[in-house]
Amino acid sequence: MDQITLFRLRDPKNKTWIDRPGLWTAVLTVRGLPANLGGKGSTDSLIGKFDAVTHTFTATSQAAALNIGGNDSSIQLDPTGMYAVLDRDDAFYFASRTSTSKPFGKPVPIQGRIGSFIKTFETPALGYVGGKLKLFWGENGIFMADLDISNLSKPKVAAQSTWVKITAPKQNVSIPVPITGPDGDTEGMIVTFYPGGFNADIAFMEDLDPKTNLHTVIDTKLYLDTGAIMGGLILTANRNSPLVVEQVEASWLLGDVEQVGGTLDLIAGTPKKGKGAVLTAVFASLSTIKAAPIAGFFGNLGIAPAGIFPLVNLLHADASETAQVSVPIPNLPGLKGLKLPIQGVSIDSILNTRGFTNTAWIVLK
Repeated sequence: MDQITLFRLRDPKNKTWIDRPGLWTAVLTVRGLPANLGGKGSTDSLIGKFDAVTHTFTATSQAAALNIGGNDSSIQLDPTGMYAVLDRDDAFYFASRTSTSKPFGKPVPIQGRIGSFIKTFETPALGYVGGKLKLFWGENGIFMADLDISNLSKPKVAAQSTWVKITAPKQNVSIPVPITGPDGDTEGMIVTFYPGGFNADIAFMEDLDPKTNLHTVIDTKLYLDTGAIMGGLILTANRNSPLVVEQVEASWLLGDVEQVGGTLDLIAGTPKKGKGAVLTAVFASLSTIKAAPIAGFFGNLGIAPAGIFPLVNLLHADASETAQVSVPIPNLPGLKGLKLPIQGVSIDSILNTRGFTNTAWIVLK
């Protein structure tokens, strides 16, 4: 297994979950895939369901048409599970299907992302920003652009003049894996960070602002590949040991960028080992501080204690280990331009554990 990514699919019309709590749609790049699952003899794509409660994986042949017997890699889905992208030596490829229970059709190259003599771009991903479908990819950082799929057989990326780089100039990162918020938009990412040498780590991006620092979450001396997030777990396939998955427990939080008068959507994840629910209390402040450890808490405090105030509570009550909340924003012009740092404290009263999430941001436009 070279790569693994996990998605909890969401219905695009009513924003309800397709995958029940604890069930995740898993997409993998593997070697030695049997022919009955679509294997063509090289690196192939595989789609299945992983049940986090029973720890079982059920493989399907839904990705069979995506495999060609060459170097197929980096398969990813959009949040609805209706579209897929993957990376080949010559181009990015796009595929669609009529239902999340049906196989994907034959993939077609994405116009504007077809390589010349040497392809300098890699690892595509799909997500929505402001309700518009975006293509993300790695090319000396992470880029984002509109993806036009009005003609499913001829998808095309927007003109280069409209591309947006969402990572800082000196951040050597690639392999974006979008994290979707309650409104269906991409609010953050899991990315692969290259600190130097034959070494690749997994990092967390709390938003799409290039000025925001990365949080390294899986740091080894090994070459790790595509990351994934599954409730309170962040994980990755270990290419050095093909049957090994590296993982860490993490409490995380994503903020939101929203219009005044709109709805603020927050989502968080945290490990949930006991039978009871876990509470994440979210606080806001006026500024951030240098990461400060607090006795009795996992992680670090990252928002300034001066001016801190409670914002909202999220209850992690099911096997998804995630919780989300939507809060109406007053339609007050004076709120435009407001940018507040937020941070959560996840509390498991049964196991008597307390830990900080990452800092995140609320931005009102």
